[in-house]
Amino acid sequence: MASIVHETLVALFRDRPQLIFDLLREHHIDIPEHATYSIEDAELTELSPKHYRADLVIVTKAAGKAALVIILELQLQIDPVKLKSWPSYLVNAYVRWSADTCVVVVCPDKAVARWAAQPIRLGPGSQITPMVIGPNEIPFVTEEKVAVENPELAIVSAIAHGGSDNALKVVINGLLAASEVDEERGTIYADLILARVSPAMRQAVEELMVANKYEYQSDFARKYYGQGLIEGIAEGKAEGKAEGKAEGKAEGKAEGKAEGIAEGEAKAILTVLEVRGLPITEEQRRKVTNTTDLAQLTRWLKLAVLAKTTDELFSEF
Repeated sequence: MASIVHETLVALFRDRPQLIFDLLREHHIDIPEHATYSIEDAELTELSPKHYRADLVIVTKAAGKAALVIILELQLQIDPVKLKSWPSYLVNAYVRWSADTCVVVVCPDKAVARWAAQPIRLGPGSQITPMVIGPNEIPFVTEEKVAVENPELAIVSAIAHGGSDNALKVVINGLLAASEVDEERGTIYADLILARVSPAMRQAVEELMVANKYEYQSDFARKYYGQGLIEGIAEGKAEGKAEGKAEGKAEGKAEGKAEGIAEGEAKAILTVLEVRGLPITEEQRRKVTNTTDLAQLTRWLKLAVLAKTTDELFSEF
C-alpha cells in the first residue's frame, strides 16, 4: 500500500507537471518551454492478468499528437517488484500512444537512485534502463526568489538535499515553500523535509528563521512554524531561556530573561557553524559564549550563515 508521503509527492507532480519538465531539462531532454500536455489514465495493463498502474502519466503533444510520453514514478525505497513493472509500463504506453516513451524515476535518496538506475535485463540482447532523477540531478534551491516562483521545486530540493551539511538555505526555502500550500500537504512536506535533517541542522534552521523574523502568509504556516518556533524553539534557545528565567527569579526577571536569550543566541551561532563545517577556535567560542550584547549576537547569527570562514565572521570584533 502506498504511503501518505508517497501519495502526497505524486500529487505535487500532478498539480504541477511542469516540475518534471524542469528536471528533465537538467537531464538534457528537450521539452519546449510552452509545450502542451495532458495527465492521462495511469492504468498501463494490456492483455495481462497482472494489474499495473504507474504513479503518473504525462503526455506532451505537438500538432495535436502525442510527442513524448513520460511515465513518472516516485520511488522512496528499493522495491524489486518495480524491475518487472517498469518494462511493462514502457511497452504498454508505447503501444497505446505510438510516441517516444520514457520511464522517469524520481528518487530523493541516493542509494535508491543508484538501485533504480541499473539496467533491467529482459533476455538476450534486450534490456531497458529507467531514466533516474536522484539528488545529483535535483538542483539546490538556495535563492528565496526561486523558491517563491517555483515552490514545488524548492520542496523537492529540500527533501532531496536536506541531509547534506551545506543545505541550510535549501531546507529553509523548502519550508517556506511548504508554508504556502494547503495545510494538509504542507504539513506532510514540512515533516518530510525536517525528518531528513540532522538535529543540529534542524536547530540551526529554526534559530535562523526566528532570528530573521520570517512572516508567513497562511494560517497553517503561522500555526505550524510560528508557534512551534517562537514559543518552543528547540534545544539551544529554549534551554537558554529556561535557565535565564530560573536565574531571573532570584536576581531579577528582566536580567534573567536577557541572559537566557543571549545564551540561546550564542548556542544558535555555534550550531550554525557546526552544521556548515566551519572550524572555530576556543578563543572564538569563548567570545561568542561570553558576549551578552544581543544586537551583536544577532549580527553574528546572520553572518554565520553566509561567512566563508570564522575569521571573516569575527573580523569586526
